[in-house]
Amino acid sequence: MVRARLDLSPLPRAHAPELDARQQAVVDHRDGPLLVLAGPGTGKTTTIVESVVGRLDAGQSAEEILVLTFGRRAAGEVRDRIAGRIGGGLLPTVSTFHSFAYGLVRVHAGAEQYADPPRLLSGAEEDQRIRELIMGSLEDGTIAWPQELQEAIATQGFAIEVRALIARMRERDITPARLRALAAEHARPEWNAVADIAEQEEDVMVLHNVMDYAELMRRAVLLAGDESVRRQLHERITAVYVDEFQDTDPLQVEFLRRIAGPGCSVVAVGDPDQAIYAFRGAQVQGFLDFPDVFRQPGGQPAPVITLRTVRRYGSVIADAARAALAPRTLGTLPVEAQRDHRTPEFLDQDPSMQGSVRVLSCPTHSSRDAHIAEQIRSAHVHDRVAWQDMAVLVRSADDLARVERALSVAGVPASITADELPLHEEPAVAVLLTLIEIAARPRTATPERIEDLLLGPIGRVDVSDLRRLGRALRAQRRDAGEPVLPARELVADLVLSRDAPPAGIDSVSASAASVDRVRDVLAAVREGVSGGASIGEVLWVAWTGGLIPHGWPDRLRAAALGGSASAHHDLDAVIALFASAERLSERYRGVYAVTTFLDTLRDQAIASESITESSHARVERESMVQIMTVHRAKGLEWKRVWITGLEEGRWPNVQPRGSLLGVEELASTDRVAPDLMREERNLLFVAMTRAREQATLLPVDSADEGADRPSRFIADVIGTNLSNPRHNDGGHSPGITVEALPHRGDVITSWSQLVIDCRRALMDVDSSADTRGHAASLLARIATLRDRSGAPVIPAADPANWWGVNDVSEGPRPLRALGEPIALSGSSLDAIRQCSMKWFLDHEAHADVVRSSATAFGSIVHAIADHVARGEIPDDLRSMEAFVDQVWSEVDFDAPWRSVSERSEARRALERFVIYHQARERTFIDSERYIVSDLDVPTPGGPSESVLLRGYLDRVEEDDDGRLVAIDFKTSSSSPTKKETAEHGQLGVYQLLLRDAYESADGAHHDVGGAALVQLRMDAGAKDPGPKQQMQPPLSTDPTDDLRAPDGLDGVTWIERALGEAADTVRRERIEARPGKHCTFCDFAGMCPAKTPEVSVIDLVGDVNDVMDVGGDDE
Repeated sequence: MVRARLDLSPLPRAHAPELDARQQAVVDHRDGPLLVLAGPGTGKTTTIVESVVGRLDAGQSAEEILVLTFGRRAAGEVRDRIAGRIGGGLLPTVSTFHSFAYGLVRVHAGAEQYADPPRLLSGAEEDQRIRELIMGSLEDGTIAWPQELQEAIATQGFAIEVRALIARMRERDITPARLRALAAEHARPEWNAVADIAEQEEDVMVLHNVMDYAELMRRAVLLAGDESVRRQLHERITAVYVDEFQDTDPLQVEFLRRIAGPGCSVVAVGDPDQAIYAFRGAQVQGFLDFPDVFRQPGGQPAPVITLRTVRRYGSVIADAARAALAPRTLGTLPVEAQRDHRTPEFLDQDPSMQGSVRVLSCPTHSSRDAHIAEQIRSAHVHDRVAWQDMAVLVRSADDLARVERALSVAGVPASITADELPLHEEPAVAVLLTLIEIAARPRTATPERIEDLLLGPIGRVDVSDLRRLGRALRAQRRDAGEPVLPARELVADLVLSRDAPPAGIDSVSASAASVDRVRDVLAAVREGVSGGASIGEVLWVAWTGGLIPHGWPDRLRAAALGGSASAHHDLDAVIALFASAERLSERYRGVYAVTTFLDTLRDQAIASESITESSHARVERESMVQIMTVHRAKGLEWKRVWITGLEEGRWPNVQPRGSLLGVEELASTDRVAPDLMREERNLLFVAMTRAREQATLLPVDSADEGADRPSRFIADVIGTNLSNPRHNDGGHSPGITVEALPHRGDVITSWSQLVIDCRRALMDVDSSADTRGHAASLLARIATLRDRSGAPVIPAADPANWWGVNDVSEGPRPLRALGEPIALSGSSLDAIRQCSMKWFLDHEAHADVVRSSATAFGSIVHAIADHVARGEIPDDLRSMEAFVDQVWSEVDFDAPWRSVSERSEARRALERFVIYHQARERTFIDSERYIVSDLDVPTPGGPSESVLLRGYLDRVEEDDDGRLVAIDFKTSSSSPTKKETAEHGQLGVYQLLLRDAYESADGAHHDVGGAALVQLRMDAGAKDPGPKQQMQPPLSTDPTDDLRAPDGLDGVTWIERALGEAADTVRRERIEARPGKHCTFCDFAGMCPAKTPEVSVIDLVGDVNDVMDVGGDDE
């Protein structure tokens, strides 16, 4: 028998830290209130810990001491540090406000009321519950919502605003009856409806025995106000320490005031410059008012001590971060305390230890992310900085996954904090939800989603195998004489059908097996949904595969047991998903249950499930580079920090929060409304002060039209404008380095980068023969490297794998069959005239290019203009706005702030359109008219060419002379010059179509009076809010009107000659790249022959192969 003995001996006590005089003054404080101003790095947590330890060493009971923190992580850290300092034993209560309040409510509530303890709702669950109440009120008509809100009521964003308003109600102890009274005072009829929702929600919470956080604090405040409860609290608690006091809300301040008795010592620690939670209801005013609210026994204001010595970073980081705050005062706090807070002292005065700040403007988000990865690898390889000593901080959670992908591709071990992502965005959860949604809603089975399933952990097909399958499917249709569809669509059709794989794909191949696995699990899930299974049962089938297991759970478990942190995390996420499903299973079953469950998760914009990490996963994650939002990073520190999101409109993001329902108006009925700009500045201050050695700010400064520009805060930080960041001319603040990409780094940190640099050196016509020879030698040596199985380690180094090695090919069929007319439109004419190579890649090769949201913007505005012209939408702005709101959520913007910005631009565009439409300078004739015309046009070679001309005219109008005018609405943020307008190919084509093929309703022939561009993104002038109009004169066949007319072409317009040149280009296949200002926005610039040095890849292959032949056996 093995006997075990419990070791009750005390733990060795951790050494006491060395405190400065101000910290010691806080530790020695024993009686009455005290406010501690503590900036970042001044040791506030250490001061709190030592204050508690000092009381315990003096003989005070641990039960009499209460420490309140802002979050669970901070509470755990303080608790552990106190335990280490006292060597174990009874610890004081260290918890969050909500945790302490929850315990108080449970202890003092009746046993019959809480036989089953109440469950706290997450923010996402509360959003869904509010939304259900709102939708129910619409269906039964029990709540009278104002008419102007009807279009917004059904949206998830509206539910979020309602929840925010109800939370502010509870924080300020505003009852539904009081809210109705305020509705009358402030002329806010929508508050009456919210009061009704609040009453209904209280009933539902009682019924289901749940509470949200605001309700929890409200009940705790009421309990603490009860005489008997208050007496017990005052007898037990004699000292309270509050960390991050600047982030408390009014309800928490009131709770603190009630639990602290007359003889209680209340020490509040914080920093107003780090107040970043106003969006959760926090009010920094509570911190600034502390000396007056918590007075000394004699009635004097509470004293204030400022911790002044910074231990984390040096003066360079401190000065730059302080510059981001801009000048400000801290209310009525003592002037001396404010001065000390603004002028910190530094522990290490060594100039080499003052830290550094780098500002790098990047042309794109992807180049920025790649640069971060390169710099992190360089810091780890060359400067020996541990992975865990570096972090990337993002402004918005939307950027987390993108940054993680960039670091992963570069071989940087990186991790997103477990509870940063909403549950549905967890990779493992997303796979299961996609399976279930396709089974429950077949219309959601897009080719992209099917492809994700095949490439994911269930399908497990390789990308190359998937491409081979797509090519085989296309060949099969081509041989059968059927239309050849994109490969993605054909693969999706194959998965959703029961057809056999195409010829050329073995039935036992990897791709065929992948298709079968996805088919089988979809069928099993579909059967469960249609059979009325519970959500948990359907989820279990998706997770396991049902009767035909797909093996994913077993592989994930094996990986987790093998030590994989990502596998641990994926399992934790799946467990959280099952927990969420179990709660909803109690209320719904069948298809409705599944769709409700999907909608609930998809609508969550914040993390709702707490994904508990195993200790192994947590240790492994903490050894990686951390990626997190600035809000999550508060209280943490690293040696080096990279900060992203510093673009105007994103940071600062000063869009009013909750403006639809007047949340901020309710919040300011008894307080000052939150200063959004101040909080945005605080957020940057927090981000920069997480760095001990170096903080790098990476704004995106894009050359793209209407794209990102650096945040205004950058100029504050560097002390000058970021107008010429390529040169460090000394105009900015000392100690700050200002640079610009796309210059490449000077260090090589990966094999792939080495291969790229060698190939670039070979392609550079300016490279010396020695440089090119050295690059060829390096590539040859790398190409010979083999792993244990004999496979090449770096296949990309071998010229046999390079693109462009084969001879130029020639297609078996001409672009246009002989004898057939050349089909052209106005846009294709302009594209061919501008650059026939880009036209070919876009329109003929159908190269896949992601289109920007500007395309959707224009489509929406054009659709509204057509509806208004036809009388299908009233020509008032409100009706048009309602139409936009219906479709705006479908537009895929690269960032939420861009959606907000473009939505504002859309409104201005519609305002200009309304002015134009109602001015009626010309008579409206037609809208969105499609016209086709056959005509013969002269070509440069002599013979005429038959052209099939076609086009959609936005509008056709008639001027005062009875002439037709073609109108083209534009939503671009730039406009052509007067000369360019006169030669505008699209307008010229529209004039030809009106001249030759337009049939008016009255059957009469009309002359053409020109064409016009109506710029809906631009005002006509400084005092004219209407749209800018640019007229093209009517076409003329008189050569005296066109000096460019060549001899022998009298009677031919300039547009016909342009069409002839374009038709000749297509017929002769003279596809050429033509450099110009349009190259700035070209999607194919990276492969453009006009932009690439004229060095033959074939010659380079010979260079490398020659070296390989000589040194091929070299290792």
